[in-house]
Amino acid sequence: MGGVKIPSLIHHIGFALAVGMLLPAMAVLAGCRQPLPPMIRYAPIAHRGLEGAVEISAGPTRLVVVPQWAGRISVLDFGQGNVLWQDPSIDGKVLPAADAWGPWDGNATDLMSADGRRQWIGLWLHPYPKGVPHYQRGERSPQLSGVEVSSAVNAETGLSISKRYELSADGRTLRYSVTVSAQKPASGGWTVWERALVPATTYAVAPLDKSHPGPGPEGYAVHEGATVRPADRLSVHDGFLVVRGGTGAGVGVAARLRNGWIACVYGRHVLLISYPLDPAGKYPHMGGANAFFWLAPENLEIEPMSPQVSIGPEAPYTFAQVWRWLTLPESVSADDPAAVGRWISQQAQVMHP
Repeated sequence: MGGVKIPSLIHHIGFALAVGMLLPAMAVLAGCRQPLPPMIRYAPIAHRGLEGAVEISAGPTRLVVVPQWAGRISVLDFGQGNVLWQDPSIDGKVLPAADAWGPWDGNATDLMSADGRRQWIGLWLHPYPKGVPHYQRGERSPQLSGVEVSSAVNAETGLSISKRYELSADGRTLRYSVTVSAQKPASGGWTVWERALVPATTYAVAPLDKSHPGPGPEGYAVHEGATVRPADRLSVHDGFLVVRGGTGAGVGVAARLRNGWIACVYGRHVLLISYPLDPAGKYPHMGGANAFFWLAPENLEIEPMSPQVSIGPEAPYTFAQVWRWLTLPESVSADDPAAVGRWISQQAQVMHP
C-alpha cells in the first residue's frame, strides 16, 4: 500500500468520519444558541390616510394602533376579519389640541370627571408621539410583546396618559392597559370610560347585578333621553343583559354588572372583554353603572367603566382589560344568549386582569 500503514489509515478514516458527523451536530447546537425569531412582529405602516401607525402581529392575529388618533385601535383581526367597527369619514383626519370632539370608532378612551361635567380634551383624534415597542422579560433576553403610546401632559388638567397593548404569542389574547398620571394634584375624582365599537351584526351579553339599587330594578336602565325601549335590540335572558346594534336612532343603556366581563358574539366566535370591578368602589355615573352600551344604526358601543379614582403625582391609576378570542363549544348555540352567558361564566379565563 505504498508504505502507508493500515492502522494509521484506519485511524485517519475514523477521525474524518467522526469530524464529518460532529460538524453537523455542532451546527445544530450553535443554531440552538442563536436568538429565536420573535413570536411578536412589529412594523410601522401607513394606515387610513395617516403615517406612523403601528402593526403588531402574532400567529394569525393582526393589531393596528394609530398614535395619530390618541393611540386607539383601528384593527383587531384574529384571522376572521376586523372585529371592530370603522368610521371611514375620519380617514386621514386629526384634531387640533383645542378641539373637544371627534367621532368614535375602533377602540378609544374617555376620561370623565366624577360629576360628569368635564371630559378630558385630547383623547379622540388627537395626535400623540409615535408608538414605541414594548418588551417583557424573557428567559435569555427581553422579548417583544407589543406597543406603548403616550400623550404629552395636558395643560388644563396636568394629566397624561399611556396606553399599552400586548399580544400573547398565539395571538388569541390582547392585554390592554391605560395608565393616567398627574404632574400636579388633580381636582376631584375621575373615571375611565373605555370604548370598543363592534359591528351591529354582532350582539353583546353581560351578567347583570340585580341586587344593586341602581341604575334600574333589573340592573340596567335606558338613558340618553330615549323614551322607547327597543325590545328587539335590548332584552334580559336568565340574568344576562343582551344588547344589539342596528337601532333606528342611538340608544344608551347603563348597566350594573355582577362580574367584570362583556362578551361580543360573532357566529361561533366570542370576543371576551374582561376588566376589574371594585365591590367597595364608588361608581358615580347613572345610578352606579359600571358598564354602558350605546346602540347605534351601524354599530354597538361597549363601554367598561372604572370606579371613581383620585390621581396625583405619586398616585397614577391603571385601568386594565384582557381581550380574548374564544370559540364556542358545539354544545352551546350562538343563538342562545343565556347559554353563551352561562358558558362564559364557567370559564376560568374570566378572572379579572
